[in-house]
This record gives sequence, C-alpha cells and structure tokens, in this order.
Amino acid sequence: MKSLKHNGIYVIHPPETHGLAIRARGRELTLNALQEEMAVAWVKKLGTPYVDDPVFAKNFLADFSKELGIKPPLKLEEVDFTPVLRFVEKDRQRKKNMTKEEKKADLERRKAERDRMKQLYGYATVDGEAMELANYMTEPSGIFMGRGQHPLRGRWKHGALEKDIILNLDRSAPRPKGDWGEITWAPDCMWIARWTDKLTGNGKYIWLHDSTPIKQEREEAKFDKALKMEAKREEIRAHIMDGLHSNDPKRREVAAACYLIDRLSLRVGDEKDPDEADTVGATTLRAEHLAFKKDSVQFDFLGKDSVPWHKELEMPVDVYTVFKELHDRAVERVDSFKARGSSKTGGDPKKAAQVFSRVRSTDVNKFLGEIDPDLTAKVFRTLRATVTIRDELGNSGIRRSDMDFIKRTAFKRANLEVARVMNHTKQAPKGWAATAKRYESRIKAAEERVAKAKKQLDEKKRRLADVKRKQAPGLARAEELVTRQKQLVEKYKDSVSRWRERRDKAKVAWDNARDDRQRTRVSNRKRKRTKKERLEEVGDRVDNLKLRLDKAEEGLVKARERYEKSKAALEKKVAALASSKQKSAEQIGRVEKIVNTIKERVKRADAARQKLQDDYHIAKDTRTWNLGTSLKSYIHPRVVYDWCRKVDMDWRSVYSKTLQRKFTWVEQPRSASPLGQ
Repeated sequence: MKSLKHNGIYVIHPPETHGLAIRARGRELTLNALQEEMAVAWVKKLGTPYVDDPVFAKNFLADFSKELGIKPPLKLEEVDFTPVLRFVEKDRQRKKNMTKEEKKADLERRKAERDRMKQLYGYATVDGEAMELANYMTEPSGIFMGRGQHPLRGRWKHGALEKDIILNLDRSAPRPKGDWGEITWAPDCMWIARWTDKLTGNGKYIWLHDSTPIKQEREEAKFDKALKMEAKREEIRAHIMDGLHSNDPKRREVAAACYLIDRLSLRVGDEKDPDEADTVGATTLRAEHLAFKKDSVQFDFLGKDSVPWHKELEMPVDVYTVFKELHDRAVERVDSFKARGSSKTGGDPKKAAQVFSRVRSTDVNKFLGEIDPDLTAKVFRTLRATVTIRDELGNSGIRRSDMDFIKRTAFKRANLEVARVMNHTKQAPKGWAATAKRYESRIKAAEERVAKAKKQLDEKKRRLADVKRKQAPGLARAEELVTRQKQLVEKYKDSVSRWRERRDKAKVAWDNARDDRQRTRVSNRKRKRTKKERLEEVGDRVDNLKLRLDKAEEGLVKARERYEKSKAALEKKVAALASSKQKSAEQIGRVEKIVNTIKERVKRADAARQKLQDDYHIAKDTRTWNLGTSLKSYIHPRVVYDWCRKVDMDWRSVYSKTLQRKFTWVEQPRSASPLGQ
C-alpha cells in the first residue's frame, strides 16, 4: 500500500447501568458498572449447559469475586442473583410483548444505526480507492466461552479500549479522534487496527474485506502457489525421505514431522489458536498420542476445536523405525522427569513428552523451503484439499443433464471427503435426533406422495388403454367401410370404362353403316339384288346398330351415375372416418395429456423424495464434519468454478454469499485451468 486513510474503528462501550444489586454471603451489594455487566452476562447463561460446568462456574466466580473485592472466591450457593434475574426477565418480557409495529420500528432504528456506523467506520481509503473492511468494531466484554474444554472457559474477557488499540495509517492521513494507544504506518500489512486480547494474549485484527482487490490478489496467489506444488510432490516426498535418513538427529525429527504433515494433512501444532484447550498438531504430538502396531502407527489426540482425532498410518520399515525411536526417547524424558520430581525441579511435563521436542513451525517451513521458497506446511494442506476435491468431483459421474440437487449433492460428498482428509470436525448438533426424525417423517410423506402419484398414473394409463380399446372397433369398421367403398368406386369406374368402350364401338359401327347406306344410294353399279333391296338391308343394319348405340349410351349413363354416387358415398365415408379419427384422437389426446401431467407429477414427487433422502444422508454424514473450513481456506475455488462450468451449474450455488464475494476473482480470465482435465 502507498497510502491508507480511515476514521479509526468503533470501540464498543459497556452498557448503561441500572443500579442492580445482589446478595453475596448474606450481604446486599450494589453493583458498579463492570460488576453489573458481569452479573447480567452470567444470568443470561442460566438454563444453559455452561452454568452446570464446574470449571466454567468456578472461573467466572473467581473473576466476579475479584471485581467485588471478596476473598475467598464465592461459590454459586453463596450468591443470590434474583434482582438481576428479575431485571433480565423483565427486559425479555418487554421485547416479547412488543407489537409488530414496535418490533419493525426497533429493527429499522437499529439497521439505520448500523448503516450509519458502517458508513463512518466500515471503509478505508487504500491508494485513493475506497475499500470495505471485514469488520469495524471491537469485541464487547463478556464471559469467555472458548472451544471444547478450554481451561479459561468462564473467565471474564474485557473488551478493548481505545488506549489498547494500534491503528495503521499512512503518515499524511488525518488522525481519528480518540485516545488511541498507538498510530503506526505498516504499508506491507493489510490490517487497519490491532490489539491484544487481555485474557488470552491473542492478537486481534481489523482487516480489509475479502472482496477488496488487494485481498483477492493475495488470496488467488495463495491458492495458485499451493497448486503449483503438485508438480513437485514426488520431489518433496523424496526430500522428506532423504531427511528421515539423515545423520543429523534434528533433521530426522523435522523430516518426520513433515512426513505426518504430508501423509495426514496435520497442522504444524505450535501455531494453534490460543482460544483452544490442550489441542495438538504434528510438532506438538506427545508420546501418549502414538501407539505402535506391527506395521503401522495409531494416532489418538485432541485436534482443533477439541475434537478427538483418530487415524492409523501404515509406514515403511525405515520410517516406522524413526518414529519408534523418537517416541521411545520421549518416553525416556517423561520417565526421567517423573523420577526427578516435578515439584522440585519445575518444568512442563507435556513439553518433555513431545515426540518432536526440538521442532518448531519455523524449522518445518525452513526444511520445506529447501525445495521451494513458497512451500510451507499450510501449502501442503491447501494442496491436499484441492487435489482431493478435484479427484472426487472428477469421479462423481455427474452430467450436464442431471438435476441441480444431484449436482449439489455430489459436490457436498466431495467436500465431505476433503473435511475427512483434513480432519475438519465439529460437535454433532444436540438436536440431531429430532432433526433426523423430521427428515424421516418428511421422507415417508414424500414416499406416500410418490406412491399416490404412481397409483393415479396407473389408473390413468388403464383409462387411456380402455379409451383406445373402445375406439379401435369403431375406427376399424369405418376403415373397412372406406376400403369397401373404394373397391366399389374402382368397380364402377371400370364399368364406366367398359360401357364407354362399348358405346364407342357401337358408334363406329353405326357410323360405318350409315356411310354404307349413303354409298348404296348414290351407287349406279349393277348388282344381283336391286338397289331397293340393298337399301332396305343397309337400313335395317343402321337401325339395329342405332339400337345397340342407344343401349350402350344408356348403359354408360347408368354406369356414370353409379360411379358418381359411389364416389360421393366414398367421400362421405372418408369424411366420417376422418371425423371419427379426429374425435378419437382428441379423446385419446385429452387422456394422454392427463397421463403426461401425472407422469410429470410422479417425476417431481420422485425427485423431491430423492432430494430429501440425499439431504438427509448428507446431513447425517456431515453432522460431525465442518465442510465450510476447507471451502473457505483450503480448496482452490477455481477447481470448483471449472467443475461447475463443466456440469452446467452456477458456482455461486455451492458458496455462501460471503464466500461468493471473497472469490469473485474466479470469474476473471487466467492462463490455465487448475482442474488438470
């Protein structure tokens, strides 16, 4: 960054006081602002499992007693929070009794205030461009919850004040009003403000939003850097194996830790979140966490988020030997520690029990950096997650024509496999039994809908068959009548032709006879018979031929009449057949339309049932696995984007709105696809 300007951050101040009191060891105590804030926070936890946790309660009462100036620390039975409880219940009831209009007005008021605060504190100007911040306020004071069985759970966690906060601003930027602890200029850092948590010692930061160009560039580079290492995977593993055979004991330790990071996707270990309890990673594994079998090693420890971590890893003999040697040395250190007596010598028994006692994350990254300066332990995990989901998606068998829910289910399955590989676990939801029951009930109802729709479909198919069966004889008869009529028309047509031929022949004969008669009249040749006799003979022949011609003409006329009548009858029968066919087709079409509608209903009902079953199985299989962690931090989004394009699915459908903004850069052109396909 060349320049950075902003208005500071919003520091959350304690809530207003109400002059509440409690009774402690028989004495009534009026609480000051901090004491009242602590008492209200505790009362709001009543009815939850937290207050039944003895460590949680003991830690809270220790801090509360200290603020009250009471020694020794109070016990729960020595404190009466009734006045505070009445206050909290009254406030809850007040909110519950608000009308819809009041709730809406309150919601709008708070939204307007949030919008105002975001405009004031939610943006920074980086190199002259306004950029959104991921967050712009400190955390309020409250009871520390921790994760899992954190030893500090229940302690009071003080919120940061202005004097605790360091702001990052360029030297020419106006100084925001406030009693800030320090103002510095760190152009290579993307934090806007930072402070140290007073309870855990953990560093807290206000960052630029993930959607800002500068963050997106770094995010893309992080994923690309990890995927680049795939080509060097064999070289990396060979480097680790060389290290395992090194004569340098520490180098063997570092290589052994890297072996686990590669094969089991373990975290390094000494970079764990301070909010976590006794959780371990590769370099902080203790002897108690390893159990050796014939050809394999079992790992059993508390991983991130305090969730038990169980895996077994088969090892070549030479690798197994290195791990056994490191484990046995750790056991010897523990035995020596116990023999010396910890109360006299001091020291940390957990440190003594560490298998990789001399290895830190810096050692791991330095060792890996010998292959490539960009190679770190976290890069290993990013690469493993990305390659895993790429392979799972590639083998999913999903087609472009598949329904969207089938595509999403396949993606969740692939994402689940990544979570398993990365050991991204979570506590099973407490209400899972009820959730499962609801799913089963909904699936049963869906199956009933499918069965009902299929029954309706069978009924309509039978009706369609009945309609077709009933229509068939009538149509067949009409077809037969048309066929017969066509034959009759052809017959009468042939008759017309024959009568025409007879008429034409009779006409020729009659014409010839008349010509003979005319020649006879004008002829003066001598004959045996007289001219009169000959004329009488020819006249008789003319008359006979005329009768034959008239008869032929009459026959032709009648034949034509029969032909025309048969043609007219044929046209009527053809029209009647066409009408019958049309009516039949319309009737059948109406029933077929109903059948097709019910087919679609069956298809939709079956798809809904399948979706419910898929959702149920996914929910069941993922209830102890956190799919979001790998999706946010370890899976290269371009792999997801490319697969979604390949199967014709919107890539945004598998990401939350927050992650959609974080990964908008996947839509930008790049030189090569990370899909490797």
